[in-house]
Amino acid sequence: MRLALLAFLLVCLPLISALSDEPRFLSQPYVAVRGGWSNLRDMPVDYHHDAKPDRDIGFDNGWLAGLAVGTQPRDWLRVELELSHRQHEVALVMPGSGAGGSASATAGMLNAYLDLPTNSRFTPYLGIGIGAASLAQRDVSADGAVFTADRSWAFAYQAMAGVGAQLAPRWSGSLEYRYFGTSSPVFSDREGYFYDSETRAHALVVGVTRSLW
Repeated sequence: MRLALLAFLLVCLPLISALSDEPRFLSQPYVAVRGGWSNLRDMPVDYHHDAKPDRDIGFDNGWLAGLAVGTQPRDWLRVELELSHRQHEVALVMPGSGAGGSASATAGMLNAYLDLPTNSRFTPYLGIGIGAASLAQRDVSADGAVFTADRSWAFAYQAMAGVGAQLAPRWSGSLEYRYFGTSSPVFSDREGYFYDSETRAHALVVGVTRSLW
């Protein structure tokens, strides 16, 4: 709860600052398409009340894709709504052998970016986002048997750092590092036992943005 409150304040404070001055909130709208490489950290399977031995699920590197619509109410501030999806295949389950299955996260996020002007075509930036994610664990198996196939919702947060570059009038590109995390929602395995499992992922993301006017 404290992490959720901190992330909420970090996103909202620059918005309040921007809106407290002369309003131009919709003066510079844009759309952005993003995609890249994603590294999902080992996902814990922590059973409630020690009902079964805990496990860890490891993953191969995967991919992510996203679409955002936003606006730039100040020269130093961008605000957007983003829909993203990331996908990973299961590499191993510990303890266990013969692992299979996949995991995905589909997230709706409110992002705020702080642009750092350089008087050049390149603009470094920092960002933070909060939202909700639908987390799916699909046919995760070990020792020749599927032990879970469930979906749950979680609070999601992310932090970004990157650099943008002006490519042409109304067009820009970006390259960024992104950390994505969630709270620990409750899942249910095939035998009806409940467990907690969180998502933590690192990503390198390439984006293309077009200003609408």
